[in-house]
Amino acid sequence: MSSASAFGQTAGVNLVRGLVEHGLPDTVYEGYAMGCAAAAKFAKFDVTPAPLTDEMRLRIIFELLAFGTFIMVFQEASKTFMTKGLFRRQVDEQAVHDFGESVLSEVHDYCELTKTHQLAENVIVDVAALTVGPGEPLNLRDRLQRYSRSPKPDDLLRAVARSLASAVDPPKLYVFQVMAGIVIEGVVGVVREIMRVSANS
Repeated sequence: MSSASAFGQTAGVNLVRGLVEHGLPDTVYEGYAMGCAAAAKFAKFDVTPAPLTDEMRLRIIFELLAFGTFIMVFQEASKTFMTKGLFRRQVDEQAVHDFGESVLSEVHDYCELTKTHQLAENVIVDVAALTVGPGEPLNLRDRLQRYSRSPKPDDLLRAVARSLASAVDPPKLYVFQVMAGIVIEGVVGVVREIMRVSANS
């Protein structure tokens, strides 16, 4: 195993632990409930928050892990693995690849252990009635592609909001559009701390 792979293995384990131990799943639900309460003051329709269930919590953790993996592998790794070039330092693409595969493996193992990969995505199947039904199975690589196709900050914010809404309450996407920026900031902060700690372990 290369040093980058070993680093990725440690970082992946710490990512799973860190996002849960920092209480981000609860923060997401609490932000959603507060958003519903705020909207209820003005809305003429029902904005009662859906109850937090074990399945919903698993979905929230999956979405946080997917976004955290994206930040770790596609943004932070290229700042960590550098090699000497002819004229200047450049990204060590092989090390980034090895690191990313190890992180993905650890997150995938967690999803299998918790049976998260057996859950289907929540989607609106009837727009008029705002009826929610099952979509495609949750897939980590699909989420990474979604975020990779969102190069601009506003696009990424919308993609994260869409993912979180799917995990909790798809008809209330507007609540997550408001809070997505805070979630992004929290996940990025945790990922950067994990990279620092993992590098020293």
